[in-house]
Amino acid sequence: MIKGWVFLTALWFCCAVGCDDWLQGAESPRLPEISEEQVAAPVAEPAGGVYLESPLVTLTTETKDAFIWYTTDGSLPQYSTTRTEYYEPFSMPLGGKLLAVAKKFGIKDSETLSEIYSKKENANKPNVVPLEGLYNKPLSVSIVVSNPEAKIYYTLDGSDPTTQSTLFSEKIELTEEGQTVIRAICKQPNVLDSEIMTKTFVLDFTPPGELTEITIERAWGGTADVSWKTPSDIDLSRIDIIYKTTESTNIYTYASESPPPNTVSVIHLKDMADDKSYIFQFVIRDKAGNITAMQTSIIFPPVIL
Repeated sequence: MIKGWVFLTALWFCCAVGCDDWLQGAESPRLPEISEEQVAAPVAEPAGGVYLESPLVTLTTETKDAFIWYTTDGSLPQYSTTRTEYYEPFSMPLGGKLLAVAKKFGIKDSETLSEIYSKKENANKPNVVPLEGLYNKPLSVSIVVSNPEAKIYYTLDGSDPTTQSTLFSEKIELTEEGQTVIRAICKQPNVLDSEIMTKTFVLDFTPPGELTEITIERAWGGTADVSWKTPSDIDLSRIDIIYKTTESTNIYTYASESPPPNTVSVIHLKDMADDKSYIFQFVIRDKAGNITAMQTSIIFPPVIL
């Protein structure tokens, strides 16, 4: 009964004087206002760039008592689940993107720092045109590389090329017999020097040797066994054996990486007419595909009935 009387008295008082006036002196709880001041953006040391190995990165901000969130996978640290609060220097993975933001209670967040750390790659190794090898005539050699901005330095005496060596700008003319070793290196901005290319050219203007001891044993059924000996002075990579009649021409290609000198090679030919005479030609090619010798007019009679 007493409690009900107290409630009614309070209600009458509010109506008489106004609840707003009664509660005017009471302060409602409010969220703190965000200052227009902004936290200083983080600074990374060392900054992003091209590195041989992962650098140890330090993050700082000029705002006192601010803390820093960062990520290394390119996600925004304000929202990312992979963010880390900075406490000490960390190893930055190469190929990653560093994003960092500095924060302080009651002050606007800093601008987001963005740095990319890339791995320093090697320039592409140069190459030569034509291929290295043995040639029986003067030769013009170009050194090529895929990047048009690259500079190529080379030597012809077997020494390691440097920036003090000859800068490649035009074809290298090889005109004298003997061996020439071309060594070259590629240099281009923001990458490591290429590996050193080493290519060897041998010029021998002596007329090449020919195949010896050529034998052809013919049998019934349109077949024949052909054998020959390769002398030591032939740079043999391929032989085109052309055998033809007055009506048809056949070609058999014999390829070998490097047959030992003075050894006998044997092949088996098919699809020959038993009643026809054949003229054989042996076209010898070197490793560069050049014809070094051609032996012709070897007449092969038909099978005797």
